[in-house]
Amino acid sequence: MAPKFYVNLKNLLNAIVVWARHPDRQYLAHDPLGGLPKISLPRAKRRPHSEPQQVVEILRVAAETPPDDTIIRLAAFSGLRRGELFGAQWGDLEPAIEGGRVHVRRSIYQGAISTPKTEDSDRVVDLPQRIIDDLEVYKVMYPAIGEGFIFRQASGRPMDPGCTGRASACTASAGTPTCHS
Repeated sequence: MAPKFYVNLKNLLNAIVVWARHPDRQYLAHDPLGGLPKISLPRAKRRPHSEPQQVVEILRVAAETPPDDTIIRLAAFSGLRRGELFGAQWGDLEPAIEGGRVHVRRSIYQGAISTPKTEDSDRVVDLPQRIIDDLEVYKVMYPAIGEGFIFRQASGRPMDPGCTGRASACTASAGTPTCHS
């Protein structure tokens, strides 16, 4: 049993026991979980991040390689995870008078298209007008094919989010940390 699963299960059972031992109920006389060992979970690994000036530099370097700069700008201004970014379809965009929105409805991981990472990941993200304008130009250059993925291969299939050569080249040129999903 994985440590995280054990801790989650113990927390659930503990909530049930606390409810059952409440003075108004008294379904249990003692705590059956009292002897279970406590497990310490490892701390989440630290991921490098970019400072605002580094983001400006990444965007400057990306501007030299259109149309790939559109991918990097959308990532920087939307906060979408890599799989969500490459899972976006043209039908997910909702242009407005001032800016627009993108509906996060799917994600790509290891070539498989699925729903987003968590329930809260299925969401709507506001976009600045500049990004909407960039995407409209990008759509003229790369019109929808097949399922309508925004960032697609010539076949219409979505680009592989694991193939981050473009972003890595920009971050390396800008001297900033590598991005993660």
